[in-house]
Amino acid sequence: MFLFSTIRIGQSTLASNDLNEIVLRANPLQPKVVDVLMGHIRSQFTLNTPVDQSNQPLFFDTQFVADLTKMFPKFSKLSKKDTFRFSTNITERFTSNPQAERFYFPFNLDKLHWVGVCVDSASWSIVVMDCNIALRNDNLMSRELSPIADMFPFLLKLCRKQLVHKDGRALSIVRPRSILQNPCLADSAVSAVLLIQAHAVAGVDVCQCITPDVIGSEVERLSVMFYEATVGML
Repeated sequence: MFLFSTIRIGQSTLASNDLNEIVLRANPLQPKVVDVLMGHIRSQFTLNTPVDQSNQPLFFDTQFVADLTKMFPKFSKLSKKDTFRFSTNITERFTSNPQAERFYFPFNLDKLHWVGVCVDSASWSIVVMDCNIALRNDNLMSRELSPIADMFPFLLKLCRKQLVHKDGRALSIVRPRSILQNPCLADSAVSAVLLIQAHAVAGVDVCQCITPDVIGSEVERLSVMFYEATVGML
């Protein structure tokens, strides 16, 4: 168990019980804890990517997903979708890299299971990295993600992206079957974040390296790194 008050990771704050929650994984992780993990891989990717790589991906947190999906009821009622105006707390996420082609974020199902999501504007698809596909068949997963599939084309158009279908066609949803399965719900958040990291680095093939037996060691490595970065060497 880690004993401390709080540690800061990027712009996120992690309390000792939150870090212990990651280590123990007795229950599915809370969004605030998942956001810390997403913040970490975003910072690591930025540090290890050449500054002149203009199309490096963007990584979003759970609040982005919540804010976007809340807008869907109003969006769906409009006959002219391209007149819809997204809030600034959504659009400003794209300003750091207007040339990005891939957009990653975690997505939660029933407050129990997490999946990793990649919106790929180059292939016009949403790649769902799911370590437990038995929980949702393809039709149900498509229904869960339909607000994002429908809204993202118009969001990209608003943010002046170049690779946008002018007809506003919804993105297709793909769930690679090559991802190794892990039915443990408490592991799904860490699996989703690691799958996002792997996919961002080298695509879906390297996602096969995220196996159930590596979750424990990866969590221990991250937890020790978080602790030592703020508190000091163990």
